Amino acid sequence: MNSQNANNLGGQWFLAVLMIVLVSWFIFYYLIPQSGEKWRAVEILQAFIIALYTEIYGFPLTF
Repeated sequence: MNSQNANNLGGQWFLAVLMIVLVSWFIFYYLIPQSGEKWRAVEILQAFIIALYTEIYGFPLTF
């Protein structure tokens, strides 16, 4: 991979943060957890969403 293509990978942090906020709002608004076990599942889902959009729009975790 040449340096020009490496510089063009990722870097869309505004879009990454926007998507994380929108998906998080949807999760917490429509899937309101009632018990501790359900909160654990929502926390795991939230961590996955953050990792997903960080890799898609932020920086690649793999090349």
